[in-house]
Amino acid sequence: MLLAGRIEPFLLKRKADEVFERCLQGCCFLSFLLAVSLCAPAALGQLSTEDHLAEPGFWPTQDIASRDNFAGSDACARCHGVKAASQKETPMARAAMSASLSDILHTHPLMAFGPGKYKYRIESRTGQSRYSVSDGNQSLSFPLLWAFGTGRVGQSYLFKKPNADFFEARITYFETLGTIDFTPSRALLSPSGIEEAMDRPVPQAEVMRCFGCHTTGSSIGGHFDETHLVPGVTCEACHGPGAGHVKSMTAETVASSGEAKPAIFNSAHLDPADAVDFCGACHGTWWDVKLAGVKGVSTARSAPYRLITSKC
Repeated sequence: MLLAGRIEPFLLKRKADEVFERCLQGCCFLSFLLAVSLCAPAALGQLSTEDHLAEPGFWPTQDIASRDNFAGSDACARCHGVKAASQKETPMARAAMSASLSDILHTHPLMAFGPGKYKYRIESRTGQSRYSVSDGNQSLSFPLLWAFGTGRVGQSYLFKKPNADFFEARITYFETLGTIDFTPSRALLSPSGIEEAMDRPVPQAEVMRCFGCHTTGSSIGGHFDETHLVPGVTCEACHGPGAGHVKSMTAETVASSGEAKPAIFNSAHLDPADAVDFCGACHGTWWDVKLAGVKGVSTARSAPYRLITSKC
């Protein structure tokens, strides 16, 4: 999957300390869940995300049968106004956006990076950002389409070529640098040519996983729906499609049945180990990281994996 952030080695411990402090301040329950998960072998936790997707019930990133199942954030806000308003200000709500709406690209109209033969640039003007690579003799340039990550740590980019699917730029914006550099694990010492130096083709299955975590409603009926997806992680990304819930809570439905029957998923009702893996569907369960073969600093993006392997 896309790596939207890099932590320099000399910053690793400081970043880890900051993450742990935030966990203690705002996610103490997660630490409790982890402790319980390690001593609860009967629970259904500690599976890969693919394993969980094969089980019944809602799980993040799963395919949805119909777009009609979604109610939309405005419908959520009618009953949960405060929560809906605060959710829009979270980093998760800005996990992905059109490149034309990226504040980072707007405030950095020219970013350049060239450690060797190949020179990389992102130039933004009039609502469009173009990514280009040159070797001194030949140049390639394409408009960026999607930006992944808020930029608090980093922001990575996708683009398309004519008559082709998605490609991942080999460079990422890093907040610690204030400019672009190679995306972790994407640098090539000896690329075969300018095209390989510029990008990495992203298979359709990976595209669906990336958008499945960074957007809402991107996979409908087994197909990636770029046209109608909702950028960022909204209420229905974690609680599941809400059209049935909205219908069940209407005055007419309540009046006919005599009671309100919520029809929405609530992760607070999960067993502790499953709650950790629920978040790990996007943030990286222990098994997801192991099966993907990710190692070293690149695992810093996978909080559930890092917490499970930590001393605490």
